[in-house]
Amino acid sequence: MKTTKADQQHSQLFPTGKWLAWFAIINMLITWALIVLGSTVRVTNSGMGCPSWPLCYGQVGYVDHFHAILEQSHRYLASIITILTFLITFLLWRMSSTRTDHVNHTDHDRTTILSQRQQAAIALKPAVVASALIILQVILGAVTVFTHNAPWTVALHMLTAMLFLAVMVVLAVATVVSYLPPTSLAAGSTITVLNQPRVKRLGISGWVALSCTYVLLISGSLVVNGGAESSCPSWPLCFSSPAPSGLITLQLLHRSIVVLTTLVIGLFLVHVWRHWRTTPGSRPIAALTGLFFLIQIALGALVALYKAPEGLADVHLAVAGVIWVGIVALASLGWWTASDAHSSIQDTVSQYEPDNSLI
Repeated sequence: MKTTKADQQHSQLFPTGKWLAWFAIINMLITWALIVLGSTVRVTNSGMGCPSWPLCYGQVGYVDHFHAILEQSHRYLASIITILTFLITFLLWRMSSTRTDHVNHTDHDRTTILSQRQQAAIALKPAVVASALIILQVILGAVTVFTHNAPWTVALHMLTAMLFLAVMVVLAVATVVSYLPPTSLAAGSTITVLNQPRVKRLGISGWVALSCTYVLLISGSLVVNGGAESSCPSWPLCFSSPAPSGLITLQLLHRSIVVLTTLVIGLFLVHVWRHWRTTPGSRPIAALTGLFFLIQIALGALVALYKAPEGLADVHLAVAGVIWVGIVALASLGWWTASDAHSSIQDTVSQYEPDNSLI
């Protein structure tokens, strides 16, 4: 089979420069670490370690209480993420606004700069969304403190953090892998896109996996903040639990969503492995996501059987964050590079190519 221009574009990495891509990746990793630290703050009951906001007891520097140190560290890490997010957004805006009309470049240089400017303009969109979400998250953090860690504010704060993490993953993908425009999908092929059935950049399996994973995060948050973590000391079913029926129902609902999401994610990962061969990084990410999902199921069983000890609860959320990063990374990578559309067109092209083995 011929190598098309779309195949070549799949291999183009760091469209906005390596340094900006590393900024985005580091910010994504720090965001994940912040969510894990937030879980530690919650399970150790350190949420009110700093009863004032934004400073801790009115101090910028060191405080000598364990709970205050945890909460203050959480706020400082959030401040670093805020600065990095605004910096990345500003740099992408500057790059997307670069003018080449009055610069004496060769045609090749000018084309490269324009291409980089277009890639930056596209990547700027998730960066702007991330900036808006970080502002919202800061406000929610203040509301959480002022309402003395009301369960609904804690849950909303965590779910918004997961949304922000998802946008940071999209931004990281946007700075690492070149966006594949629709006009490039069938470039170099023997047929045109117009003659083909409507194809989508990301197939239904990706969107369903993304949605189910976030619904699973929501149900897990409801279990934690509703106090249902230790309501079912048996696994996978719930036998002879003394907990209130409402908590048992919440726990069983969460486990049912786990079963559904396991099936959906499994189908999506198999689809990625089979059909996204030309998408850079897709197979390693799919393999690691599947591995961590199996680990997460085992951790869920341990959390239930050992009645949600603090350490296991922290690890459980940390691994949930890793799985969320993996699914969002695959979905955004697939959409960004039009992996399903590319795969569909390539399969159609192969049907029209002569079979040289018969000649």
